[in-house]
Amino acid sequence: MKITSTIRVIAISKRASLHSQGPQGERLSQTWSNQLSFEQLGIFPYHSYKWGNDTTTKVGASTLPENTKLSSNKTVRRIRVHGGNVKWHALSLDTGNYSWGSEAVTRNTMILDVVYNASNNEFVRTQTLVKSAIVQVDAAPFKQRYLQHYGVDIGHKKKEIAGGTKKEGEEGETATEEVKKSNHVLRKLEKRQQNRKLDSYIEDQFSSGRLLAYISSQPGQCGRVDGYIMEGKELEFYMKKIQKNKEKRSVIHANSFADIIVVEAAPTQSN
Repeated sequence: MKITSTIRVIAISKRASLHSQGPQGERLSQTWSNQLSFEQLGIFPYHSYKWGNDTTTKVGASTLPENTKLSSNKTVRRIRVHGGNVKWHALSLDTGNYSWGSEAVTRNTMILDVVYNASNNEFVRTQTLVKSAIVQVDAAPFKQRYLQHYGVDIGHKKKEIAGGTKKEGEEGETATEEVKKSNHVLRKLEKRQQNRKLDSYIEDQFSSGRLLAYISSQPGQCGRVDGYIMEGKELEFYMKKIQKNKEKRSVIHANSFADIIVVEAAPTQSN
């Protein structure tokens, strides 16, 4: 700030002195003298700043976004960045570590689909994995852990029995194949059942074999697609958003299909 102020004061004083006489002795006007640059006046700042990106250096080079794709061909690049540090740019991935907060468990699972992105719907069409994207992950690792911890096999559809309808994942029901357990294990599972709570939305997702998850990592920076399983109000919010997008797409497809039918059914004019 001090350097800038000093330069302005010198420039004003020099321009004022040049009003009466120019470099060749001619008289200068007020307008012409104000158009002189610092270089023409012989004024140079102490530091010469270069505006814009300096593409000759790593720190100034303009790098494009990685746009990590959902693919089984896992590709991660090691990039040397400013200060000798290292970043990992993921080009394509299909697995990641996802945390189930209410159960305090994390499992490595497959990413099956990209279903929603608040910033750009094009990322959904191209199956691009970015931070804050909503994806569907395989529920099998979490289902297996739930069975091991509580002794309850969740995620089965309703079965018709003589007494009426009943879910296999309801409390008190164990795995389909009965495994003999010791009394110690049975007492431990029974005690865990007392505080067991499972959201109805989560249970419905276990029935389909897919869980909605939020990507919290940056694949273009750390080379990983990690996140957490959504629950509660957040899950309800994004389920409404996804359903709304599905309805919009169905309306668009229906309108385009109707236009095609109208064009094909239009009578041809005879000469």
